[in-house]
Amino acid sequence: MRGGSRLYRIAEQTAVEPDWLLIYQQTKTELILIRTGSHSDLFN
Repeated sequence: MRGGSRLYRIAEQTAVEPDWLLIYQQTKTELILIRTGSHSDLFN
């Protein structure tokens, strides 16, 4: 993934719907929602 922070390098992404992505990080006790939007919103 793009980004300079460590958080984005260890985050995962999943497709909620065809053009709706959710970027998140999961720990043992938490689900941290980082960003959501279309591919062009997140990566352009």
